[in-house]
Amino acid sequence: MARLSPVFIISGSFNQVVAGNDNTFALTNNGVIWGIGNGQFGQFATNTTIARSAPVQLTYSGWSYIDSRAGSI
Repeated sequence: MARLSPVFIISGSFNQVVAGNDNTFALTNNGVIWGIGNGQFGQFATNTTIARSAPVQLTYSGWSYIDSRAGSI
């Protein structure tokens, strides 16, 4: 999933973005979390272990923050 230049992937207002070695998670102003990256351990709560090259919305909403370790799961 290496990219040579920036690519627009999603718009919106975000409160927090957490990035790790294999995953990135973003929390929107309305409490929704989006994730992108390697999903080998089920990080995206989609009942799969596949990598995501486009953002996927996590099924639960109402989050108020993301732990800084979330990107390194």
